[in-house]
Amino acid sequence: MRSSLIRGLAAVLVAAVALGDAEAQPRAAAVSGTVTSVDGARLPRATVIATNEASQEASRSTSDDLGVFVLDRLAPGRYSLLVEFPGLAPRVLRDIVAGAEPVRLDVVLEP
Repeated sequence: MRSSLIRGLAAVLVAAVALGDAEAQPRAAAVSGTVTSVDGARLPRATVIATNEASQEASRSTSDDLGVFVLDRLAPGRYSLLVEFPGLAPRVLRDIVAGAEPVRLDVVLEP
């Protein structure tokens, strides 16, 4: 009886450790940064689109009043990033690898 109890407790402990490891794994990747013009002005409401190069799935964000954008909950992988703002030339950044560590990109748009 005692050995059954010990085996049961051991199984619960192993399951708890496995669940803890699963929770520690990154569930999604993130790309964030700031959009500015060449003169350093922060650009609010810039459109930022990240496209997964393998699946072609796109995620969209808009920069806030300080020009800051956040794209989170991305599937880990390789992305291209399209950044657009009215009156400025769009910019495309390629081969952005999003994974366990957050990616920070500051994007400068030109006329």
